[in-house]
Amino acid sequence: MSEDLDYAPCGFLEIDASGTITAINATFLDLLSYSEKNEIIGQHIEKLFTIASRIFYQTHFFPLVQLHGNAQEIFFTLKAKSGERLEVICNAVSKTRADTKIIQCIFIPITERGKYERELLSARRRAEEALEKNIELNQAKKELELNSLVLDRKISQLKQVNADITQFSKSISHDIQEPIRKIAVLADRIVVEVAGSLPAARIEDLEKINRECKNLRQLIIFLDRFISLNNVAEEMSLFSLSEAILSAFHQAAGQAGEVHVAFNAEELPIIEGYKSQIALLFMNIIDNSIKFRSEDRLLSIHITGDVVQHNTYRVLKNKYRYAEFLKITVSDNGKGFLIKNEEEIFRLQKLINDHGQALGFGLALSKKIVDNHFGNISVASTIGGGTIVTIFLPLSQQEPQ
Repeated sequence: MSEDLDYAPCGFLEIDASGTITAINATFLDLLSYSEKNEIIGQHIEKLFTIASRIFYQTHFFPLVQLHGNAQEIFFTLKAKSGERLEVICNAVSKTRADTKIIQCIFIPITERGKYERELLSARRRAEEALEKNIELNQAKKELELNSLVLDRKISQLKQVNADITQFSKSISHDIQEPIRKIAVLADRIVVEVAGSLPAARIEDLEKINRECKNLRQLIIFLDRFISLNNVAEEMSLFSLSEAILSAFHQAAGQAGEVHVAFNAEELPIIEGYKSQIALLFMNIIDNSIKFRSEDRLLSIHITGDVVQHNTYRVLKNKYRYAEFLKITVSDNGKGFLIKNEEEIFRLQKLINDHGQALGFGLALSKKIVDNHFGNISVASTIGGGTIVTIFLPLSQQEPQ
């Protein structure tokens, strides 16, 4: 064997027709970590293969060379002397020398190729995952577009409903108020002009008409105020809640006249919201406390507040996102009332007993205002034990990020 072949940049091996190794070069010897050629020469070639490569040699490689006289780019796994495995590509050719058939093979290690193949497989998996995610993304995009269309229609419907309610409110506050006023004036005039010629029962009927007209006008005023809360012209701002509550107390107490109240409110933080609505909220709550005070004891109203973590989701079930809310508690020692269904007490003109006594619009307006601030309100009360109103208001009205 020439020196050039002995140290060629690939392993060289020669076998006879039986598969016995008859020659190898130094490069092949070095690849398998052998020190002497005679350790390999005279051995069967299958000794150098793993079990899988032996089977492939017997069933594919050897028959292929015998049939066609050559084989190209055949993959084998060789076993080194140390037991390590070496992946190679083999090219082989069949020759005849002195009437004896031999097969000459060269072996080229492909350790780097295996690394590249693994990288290619990894890249393929990543590409498939990216494609799958892209499919999911496109599906999510389609669903988002569909939901956007549904949302747009819902918003359009809500705007139309709001416009209809606003138009209805204008009709109530202007078109209906005037006929009611005229009926009341006419009833008064009849009482004044023909009082002496009418029976007492008829005069009482006219006075009832006058009272009912007054109640109707008051009802219209409250309905108009309730509906107007849907159309907020005021901008949200930061303000002192303590100052707003104190102003609300003075307004409610002023309307009540000569009423003695032990009023105590803790110092509360700055919040963001509609200042005029928040003042109206507490004015209504304090007004109810004054209206339903107990006659046998001094009315006491106590307001406390704590910053807590509260779920910002108000409608969706099993959805949670917590933010800082101010929990406000307004408690009094008034008459109290029986609560059969908490939701019903926030209805317009909800009667609280069989004698027709009503909470009026105070709690209905209060809930509407709290809803406008994306908060929650609840009421607990017992007859003779006073009432507790609990309100949760977000400290900030910023949109969630």
